[in-house]
Amino acid sequence: MNFFIIFSILVTGLSALSFNSDETFKILQVSDTHFRDAKSPDCEDVDFTPCSYKNTTYFLERSLEKEKPDLVVFSGDLVDWGTDNVNNSLKELLAPVISRKIYWCGILGNHDGQSGIDGGRKAVMEQLTRMPYSLSQMGPEDVSGYGNYVLNITTKNSNTPTVQILLADSTN
Repeated sequence: MNFFIIFSILVTGLSALSFNSDETFKILQVSDTHFRDAKSPDCEDVDFTPCSYKNTTYFLERSLEKEKPDLVVFSGDLVDWGTDNVNNSLKELLAPVISRKIYWCGILGNHDGQSGIDGGRKAVMEQLTRMPYSLSQMGPEDVSGYGNYVLNITTKNSNTPTVQILLADSTN
């Protein structure tokens, strides 16, 4: 039911995004990083050592260099349960995107709310909205969850959205 409410509200997105002059727009989606500030992560099925959360940022750096996206979408579980310092973990995870001045946005997954931050899911989403180059939004208060919003992508010569990206919090 909430899914249909989101469509009827259509939160106005920001106009910071537009197609390139060659009419392309590249999105890099990153899902389930489960980043945390632990000294030794629970690594499984890796072929290299040492295993650390630096592997995630290294992978992200290589992906950004190869793909050169116009937007990066983090689609849930940015941080993991038991993360003691969510703010520092998010800063470290997002540093490769922010340092390249690439616009990005995020939505929450179930583990983001299980982190050690006071205020739970709402506090994590608020942190995402305050970070540099973030297009993340809290969304309307009368829709369940945090981070239900629309991003508009326009053509170079118009402010009329050509594409709308709907980001929805699927976990309450």
